[in-house]
Amino acid sequence: QFLYFIVKMKLPFAAVLATLSAGVSCSLFDDAVAEGAARNEQWAKLPLPMKEPQVGRIKSWACTLGDKVYVFGGEDLVTEEVLGDFWAFDFNTLRWSAIVAGVGEPSPPKRAKLRLVCDEKRNVVYLVAGKNVSDLWVYSPVTGRWREIPEDLVNGLNYDVFSSDFVAMSTEDHIVIAGTSDGDFPDYAVFNKDTEEWSPRSYDSRLKVEDPGGVGVGDLAVFAGGVFAGSALPNRTYVMNASDQHGLWEDLVTDGMA
Repeated sequence: QFLYFIVKMKLPFAAVLATLSAGVSCSLFDDAVAEGAARNEQWAKLPLPMKEPQVGRIKSWACTLGDKVYVFGGEDLVTEEVLGDFWAFDFNTLRWSAIVAGVGEPSPPKRAKLRLVCDEKRNVVYLVAGKNVSDLWVYSPVTGRWREIPEDLVNGLNYDVFSSDFVAMSTEDHIVIAGTSDGDFPDYAVFNKDTEEWSPRSYDSRLKVEDPGGVGVGDLAVFAGGVFAGSALPNRTYVMNASDQHGLWEDLVTDGMA
């Protein structure tokens, strides 16, 4: 196992990530690569003492908060065992450390196909659902503790439907989850980080896809790509203002926003 890193390019990098998630080749990404190459920015393998974590994994998730990368769960690459361990990699010390809940303290159950969302503004890590798991947890690096956020606080929203092929987009004050292949339920929902309430927004058949990509940029949620009926949809990119209670998804191409 190795960890790689890249220096951030001085441009709207989130837009590049959204484009990559959609599998689209565009001038923005081409320009980013050219600019990075001109400054000799490149991927580099860190010289890590590979003691921890020793388990190679898939279907896990990671996010960056401050000087650390947090990783949770997934499946053992060899045995396919579902994992529930939680790790932090410190860019200053170049060391991994296991984060283990104290005796009697709550912690999330094992899971794969989860989503982690790091929030710099609140200095917390959110753990959203997973395969066959429907819950929401928040971890504070300050206290070193997990806290489960009660489900269905206002609208009776059950987000079991998002527990496999979904994306979680973190905006300034919200988490937007979307993307699923079938079923009669809202196609996306919004979590308010301050009130800790979920609200299903609407139905939008364009979001009924598997394994989409997405990213939050300010108040905007950007949803891209995905697979529908076995076919990739590389040119699908939509944007929504999560702070607008009546906000709708707009097509970046057909609505003239590209």
